[in-house]
Order: sequence, then C-alpha cells, then structure tokens
Amino acid sequence: MVYKYCFAPAPWTSPSHASIFTGLYPPQHICEGFNLFLDRNLFSLPEILRDFGYKTYGCSCNNLISKFFQFDRGFLNFYDIFYRPLLREYLNQGLNKIERVKLLLKWITFDFKDGLKYLFSCFHLTEYMPNYNVYDFSFLGSLDAIRYLNYVLKSHSYSDTDIFFIFLNIMETHAAFNPPKQYRNIFVKDHNSFDKELDQDNYPLNYYLCGYSDELLHYLTGMYDQEVLCTDALLCKIVAILKTYGFYDNTLLIITADHGESLGEHNIVEHSYCLYNENLHVPLIVKYPSYFELKGLDEKLRQNLDIFHTICEILDAPIPYDSSLSLLNNSRKIALSYLITEPIMKIVCLLQRDYTFKPKTFMQPHISLITKDFWKIIKRRDGYIEIYDLNKDLYETNNLTNDPNFENKKKELENLIDKYSKETGYDNAVIKQEEDIFRYFD
Repeated sequence: MVYKYCFAPAPWTSPSHASIFTGLYPPQHICEGFNLFLDRNLFSLPEILRDFGYKTYGCSCNNLISKFFQFDRGFLNFYDIFYRPLLREYLNQGLNKIERVKLLLKWITFDFKDGLKYLFSCFHLTEYMPNYNVYDFSFLGSLDAIRYLNYVLKSHSYSDTDIFFIFLNIMETHAAFNPPKQYRNIFVKDHNSFDKELDQDNYPLNYYLCGYSDELLHYLTGMYDQEVLCTDALLCKIVAILKTYGFYDNTLLIITADHGESLGEHNIVEHSYCLYNENLHVPLIVKYPSYFELKGLDEKLRQNLDIFHTICEILDAPIPYDSSLSLLNNSRKIALSYLITEPIMKIVCLLQRDYTFKPKTFMQPHISLITKDFWKIIKRRDGYIEIYDLNKDLYETNNLTNDPNFENKKKELENLIDKYSKETGYDNAVIKQEEDIFRYFD
C-alpha cells in the first residue's frame, strides 16, 4: 500500500524518530534541542512488541538514533553502526578464541582489507577502526545494516514459531551526498570542487554565508537523486533477503523516512530550517502480510507517527496516546509538524563560522497544520503566516495569505493552528527550549 500524502511531524532526525517510536508529537515527547534522549517515561514501540513476545532487533547508521540517546529501549539487540564496526559484532558471536578466529577468516574472504586491519590491531600494530565515516560515505553503513538484517533473518530461518521485529535506519539520502561508483555520473557528472563545497564541513553553512551558484544547486540535486536511486537498490536487497529466508509473504514491511531535504526551493537548503513540504512530504509504503489483502494507493492525509497506532492495533495492544491514528482506518482530520529549536542551533553554528552573519527571517521556530481537505498553514514564532492550497500547489509556490478571496479560509486556519499550538504544548515547548538556550549560552 502506497500512502501518497504522508507528512513527517518534524523535519529532522531526533524528534521525527521519537514520534515514530512513541506515536507522540515533538512537543509531547520533547526529544528536541538540548534533550535528544528518548524519554524513559514514555511507552515505545519496541517495548510494546517485546512485551507481546517479539524478539526485537535494531540497527542504526545515525549517531542520534543510538544507545547513547536511549533509542535502544525495548530491543533485545541494538547495533550502532555509527559507533562500532560490524566486524566486532560479528566476531562476538564466537564462544571462544578458536571460533572467533574461524569467523575472522570467513570475514577476510568477504572483506580482505577490513579483516587485515583488524588482524593488525590484534598485534597492536594499528588501532582498528571501521573503513568509513557513515556521514561521509553512507553506502558502506547501509551495507552493514543489510548484513545485520541477513544475520538476524538467518538465525530465525530455522524456526516456524519465532516472531520478531527489526528496525533499520540507513542514511543514503543524508548529507554528505556521496553515492557509490555504480550510482554516480547518472544525473550529473562528478565535480571535485563541488564535492568539496558539499562535504560535511561546509554543507549547508556555506549556502547561507556566501550562496550557491545555479550550477552547484543543480549538482546538489543530481547527487541527491543518485542517492535516491541507490536507496531503491538497497530496498530491493532487503526484499530479496526476506524472500530468500521465506519471510516475505507474512511480514509487515514498512518503508518511510524521518524527513525530506530542501535543495534550493524557497531559497533554503538542508532540512532543519523550515516546514515546507520538500522537508515534510515523505514516503510511506507498507507491504502488509498477504492475508490482509491490502494493496493499492491511499490518497488520504497521513503521518508516519501513525505507524505506532497501526502496529498496536494489529497486536491488539492498548493505545496509550491519541495523537497517532491507524493507517487501517479513516483519514486524519489534521496533520501537525513542528520545528522548535533546531533553527536557533543552526544560527549559532553560522555565527561561529562568521560572526557578522545576519540570521534569515525564517530561522526561528515554526508550526504547520494541514487539514484533511489539504489546506496548509505555516506559522512562525514571530506571528508571520503562510497559507497554501495543496490540492493545486503541493510544494507551496503560491502563498494565499493576502488574497482577499481566501480571507475566511485564513481565519479558519489561524483558529485551528492556535488551538493545536496550545493543546499539543507547542507554545510552552518553544518557551522552555528558548530558556534552555539562553541558559546554555549565558
């Protein structure tokens, strides 16, 4: 089932993942700003599944979705690709030194260079580190995540009674955009100086400090599209592994993203500065078990935090919160998204690079609301609003705020967004985060 109109509750990693795990909006779970930890007082999806008898496995390429930030809660096994190389995890399966040596020899036949580096480290000739930084070259991290999936599925392939849940986070479409060789030179030709401009140290700060040329923005878009193409291939590998071990037909497979990416639209690049749909409109594809007989295209209003309610409903588990709604039932009346602290944090980074930088007017907290008839309002902390008819203008090119023909619609949307700002705790969350920032930099 393809859910065509799915919107993330936040345009960056931590709050969006926390919403998927808890079914709560960012002001409710407060995984945001100076508090990037998943609150231990909240019910999380892996914990619920574990309590229902599922063996739970997690694997993340992102340092924010990690054991350190307590996203491992409820998982039988949680593997941080960003922090620890897969080879060590693999060798730990050996019960004694002889078994670990045998496993190392197997690994060397698969990845000679990595195995040799580890062997040298055993004799204290070098310090063993993984072959890559996930942010600089995400493809190797993605391959490690798929190997992890293969190990887990293989371990359960000998049982007809095991039930399990697997969470994978890959970062193929996250900066820095650096697809592997087979997915380069397809939409744009390699350009070394452009690659330097878009590396992890410079992107997106240089865009706001000195601007990008049209050629560089075109290159950025092409590199992103090549990463999307690579992601498609990785998803095909995941499906193939599920089929290899005979799990595909009876598996609930959910594919989604925590956020999108601005590539120059609205004069913005990167994803954590605004609540336009290039950052919020995310894929949500669900392959239900064959006996559900659910396929096709869903064009109702959805959010990916609805994954929480949907899985709880399938389990027949109690639903602890009402902000998440089931994908199996009716459409949402509204979809909410929040940007609370991140723009202020980015301003600090820009000022550290250039103390003369003048913050852009959009670099402040936002809240947005979409109605079930696909009208959208965005409201900034300073009271500035934008209104769009998404039926005709999905990616917000025509702001109707000052159009007299939509004065009544404007009032209706303003009343709605003010209502939900208070009900979901957005206003208080913004005040609290601002106090934390001033306290930190005092």
